[in-house]
Amino acid sequence: MSDGGQVLVVDQMGEVAERGNYYVVIREGKVWLVNRNQDINPVVAKFTRPALLSMQVNQPHPTRKLISSFTQNIPYPHSRRLEQQQIEVHIEANTFGMDEEVKPLSQVEKEVENFLLNWYNIQKRPKVKVQIQNIQKFDIGDRIECFDEYLEMKAVITIEGITYHFEDERTTVTGFALVNHVRES
Repeated sequence: MSDGGQVLVVDQMGEVAERGNYYVVIREGKVWLVNRNQDINPVVAKFTRPALLSMQVNQPHPTRKLISSFTQNIPYPHSRRLEQQQIEVHIEANTFGMDEEVKPLSQVEKEVENFLLNWYNIQKRPKVKVQIQNIQKFDIGDRIECFDEYLEMKAVITIEGITYHFEDERTTVTGFALVNHVRES
């Protein structure tokens, strides 16, 4: 938000994109929408030790229920009046955890329900942070595979954050991941 109460277009785009399960990326002077659910896209790079310097896996807090609510105008029968009705769509995910409210992009219940399921499929994944030797060229939304034989874990990460460390020539990547326990690559 800028000083005069104005909202930056990029900030608004980011909020809308997040509600639609996308990232907004500005690359080469163009605005791109990147789908957060990249499971069908190919892996662009694979890393093991010694190129993989470290891997940290953080499990998400459990979500009990996802809730999305919106107001619909419902016509009165035999009248020209509309009544506002609050509609709530929810997905029961677990028997324990926190309830999370997500703003809808649609006012069609089935579309909101599908969105909540897709949102949950990403949010329930572990967040993985890896440090990789050398400066690596990745884009937000790229998928990389990392195998750490010390942890006996393989993670396929959809990149949502990249930090370059030029002083000691390494790259830190973060993102939601599919993580498996494996004994060998």
